[in-house]
Amino acid sequence: MRGRVERPSLRLGFVPLVDCGPLAIAQAGGFFARYGLDVELSREPSWANIRDKVAVGDLDGAHMLAAMPLAASLGLGGAPPMPMVVPAVLNLGGNAITVSTALWEQMEQASPDAAQAPARALRCVVDRRRAMGAPPLVFAVVFAYSSHNYLLRFWLAGAGVDPERDVRIVFVPPPLMPANLSARYIDGFCVGEPWNQRIVDLRAGRIVLSTTEIWASHPEKVFAVTAAWADRHPNTLRAVVA
Repeated sequence: MRGRVERPSLRLGFVPLVDCGPLAIAQAGGFFARYGLDVELSREPSWANIRDKVAVGDLDGAHMLAAMPLAASLGLGGAPPMPMVVPAVLNLGGNAITVSTALWEQMEQASPDAAQAPARALRCVVDRRRAMGAPPLVFAVVFAYSSHNYLLRFWLAGAGVDPERDVRIVFVPPPLMPANLSARYIDGFCVGEPWNQRIVDLRAGRIVLSTTEIWASHPEKVFAVTAAWADRHPNTLRAVVA
């Protein structure tokens, strides 16, 4: 370190996903304390909570979706622009697309090679539902500015399913996705672990694709702070990253 940390007591936010591991391990292993930091990890219910609390200073920094700092810096999502910096990437990949058991059964009935080409099977189901006048399938992602949203849309569009017209995409916090799928409020989702495996364990759904099959080693979660916070606490930021 180049000097004494300016802010030894920190509150860092996270959403309970496997990729918050670097923060949890740093705390449990005493690595934060080794660099003179007293860190409180704050479990947050949603990415919107994370964004807003970092913006107003209730959190010093946080585990974030890779696209969130870009969106915040550009003022997307209705909030004033809030320049942010990303000193560390926490993980690459790690998401999956999961569908309900009921939808999977429809996909198998619609296409004999559903396991090998799930997107094509899904398109057959979408076409059948449209012909019957049934409402569109509902898929959930964790946040508008997320790899989950972009990759799900890319996967759907590649099979000829228009993500704007053929399905409905909604935003659901990661921990609430299994309950929403089990209750049939949604038909599928794209999320990180442990929530895909959780729905499989409940026998309420099936994982059809890992997002690394769409984009190998895609950026996923980062550690981010506001640019103003970084300017005020350069030594603290170095210590956190260390």
